[in-house]
Amino acid sequence: MSDSESSDEDDTLHAPPASAAEQGSALAVTASLLGRAATVAQDPLAGGHHATVWDGARALLALLEASPARQDALRGRRVLEVGAGTGLLGIALALALGTSGVLTDLPVALPALRANVASNYVGARVGVEALEWGEARPEELRRLFAAGGAAEGAGEVDAGEGADNDADDDDAGAEARGEQPFDFIIGTDVVFSESLAPLLLATVAAVAARSDEIFQRRRRRRQQQHQQQEGAAGGLPPPRRCSVIFANEVRDLRAQAVFERAAAQLGFAPVRPLKRRDLPSEWRAAKGQDDVLLVFEMRLKRRGDAAPSGAEGAEGEAAGADR
Repeated sequence: MSDSESSDEDDTLHAPPASAAEQGSALAVTASLLGRAATVAQDPLAGGHHATVWDGARALLALLEASPARQDALRGRRVLEVGAGTGLLGIALALALGTSGVLTDLPVALPALRANVASNYVGARVGVEALEWGEARPEELRRLFAAGGAAEGAGEVDAGEGADNDADDDDAGAEARGEQPFDFIIGTDVVFSESLAPLLLATVAAVAARSDEIFQRRRRRRQQQHQQQEGAAGGLPPPRRCSVIFANEVRDLRAQAVFERAAAQLGFAPVRPLKRRDLPSEWRAAKGQDDVLLVFEMRLKRRGDAAPSGAEGAEGEAAGADR
């Protein structure tokens, strides 16, 4: 699932030597994606992980900057960020790629997170919600799925048509309440605790599974409508799935191992393994660097899924590979 599984030691992903120094004690941090700059306030002395911009967010933005396929996959999509902290990553995606969705963290982080969303003028598309990791209750899922902006094409299905069983009735009710699925779940530097890693993945799995269900039901309805329309032009769009993208420095080997085991047990599979050469040059530190950077691109396995392939398309495979 990760680059730590590669037998090629030279392909290990590392953080850049200067990245820790870049954090410093600056009260404002700016990062750009496709020429659009996001600026957030941070306070490294405030205590807790949420008040600091960590290296994983910079790394993922650097990867996206160098990857047109991943940019296309994310553009205009609905995104849930877990452990958003200052919100730098989610805000940058909204500004540069027009994503919508929800940034989440613990309640203590929300005032500063909301202020950063407002100061970057993305509040119309990006919501901010409290989210504690663990088994998500139905009411928590409903709140998340109804919060924030909607992705492109979110209203493409009439929620009042085509309900032919209890599952479809449930989906129609969800859409009537304004609930929309997530195309992506993202997180950076969220793997740092043995006890929290399984709780994080339980939350992610619940959101991904619910999103996949809604996407699947929408597609089935469209297929039924398409079949009923004689001479309907064109075919159905490719199936949509919820993908997970995490980037983090390995700060605790045990926590990382627990995370990978829990991911496998919950049924996550890699979309495409990443190697060091996939990252831009500034994120390819020399061997021997202490902090190893890992990037995960994964989805919940579904019956009939084929093994991951480097030839997968960006849309069909969500996080996609550059070809």
